[in-house]
Amino acid sequence: MKLYRIWAATRQQNAPAIRLLDRLNFVKVKETDDDEIEYGLR
Repeated sequence: MKLYRIWAATRQQNAPAIRLLDRLNFVKVKETDDDEIEYGLR
């Protein structure tokens, strides 16, 4: 299976999800206007 991109999105208030994404080496890609953060796996 070839994966070209793995990404995740969460709300800025969801601190547990943000900590988990940080631990899994996801990098913040973009903050959207609707209070969401997008992450990509490096």
